[in-house]
Amino acid sequence: NAGLFRKYGDDSTDAEANTWQLSNMPIQKSFCDAWYTACYNDYFCGKGNFWECEAHYHATIKQEEEDAKEKDKKLVIGLSVAGAVAGVALLIVAYMAMKEKMGKPVFAPEPVESAGVAT
Repeated sequence: NAGLFRKYGDDSTDAEANTWQLSNMPIQKSFCDAWYTACYNDYFCGKGNFWECEAHYHATIKQEEEDAKEKDKKLVIGLSVAGAVAGVALLIVAYMAMKEKMGKPVFAPEPVESAGVAT
């Protein structure tokens, strides 16, 4: 029976009184640790009141959808730029290979003219 640990009695006139709210109830540390671990990634809206989340639910869902669309847009732009750079690099390599096969390499050493040099 949790009646001994109720924060507010049934006859409370406090405006914020919750008949289900408990206070100073002894709980084992291992139970609290397990509960904390299980709920580690859960989030609550506002001041942590579970029922307050309902007011923010639809706005939060809409914001998450907009964020996902923005993230997708940035991904598409990034992949497009990377693809364009890779395409240009591929064209440059193909051009260099073509010139090599023709016998006129792009990065050939300059011919040295021996003006008056004795061999």
